[in-house]
Amino acid sequence: MEPKYGKMLILSIVIALGSVLGPAIPHLRGATGFVLIGFPLSIAWCLILAYAFQQFKQRRALWFLLGVPLALFWPLGFALLVLGVVRM
Repeated sequence: MEPKYGKMLILSIVIALGSVLGPAIPHLRGATGFVLIGFPLSIAWCLILAYAFQQFKQRRALWFLLGVPLALFWPLGFALLVLGVVRM
């Protein structure tokens, strides 16, 4: 495993974890935490994923998809609320 590949894979997982756990910071609970932490980290993760597919080709970049459930948790949940699929 190349050093650059391993570092980017770990960075991808850390950013994905930050995007799902970031809005749970006590003083940023609710919509503020989502807007200031969750959504920007989700965008950053998507950019890393796009770069990985461009840089490492399809076979090795598929490992970066492990972060999908974590990184897209808040945006997908918000989209489901807006579309009326899920009610609170």
